[in-house]
Amino acid sequence: MFCQNSIWLRSTGDFLEKYLDSDRLGYIISIFSIVIGFYLTIATIVSLSIINVSKAILLSQSDEPILMLIMLGISENLLCVLLCTLISDFSSVFVSFIILYFLVISIITFIKFINFIRSLFVTNMKSMKEEIKVKEYNEQELFITLEKIEKKYKETG
Repeated sequence: MFCQNSIWLRSTGDFLEKYLDSDRLGYIISIFSIVIGFYLTIATIVSLSIINVSKAILLSQSDEPILMLIMLGISENLLCVLLCTLISDFSSVFVSFIILYFLVISIITFIKFINFIRSLFVTNMKSMKEEIKVKEYNEQELFITLEKIEKKYKETG
């Protein structure tokens, strides 16, 4: 009853009904299907490979929130794809708002996920930088030690 009396809700519903045509829904389905694949790819890479940042993730006990973010993103995108696929009548203001709600929530979760990937990348780069420094230092120490051994060998014999 409230939705029928509100001019704003009706005009917004009309706009969404016109905006969410079959072509745009097809694009939304395609984009979110690709995003689901992206979530799964990153989840697989992070869970199966031992990268520099894996230790930091486990020590900080942030693996549960990361897993939750990935699963939430997959669920939201899958639900959005299913809604866009299965619902054929967008004339209802309620249905249009539900679709819009899941679109916005899915985009926000994906932005959070991209921020996680960014922080993962930055942490991994810092860790690699430290490893390179340690490796170079160890190589320098090894060369110095070898030079000392060579020098002593030449002096004695």
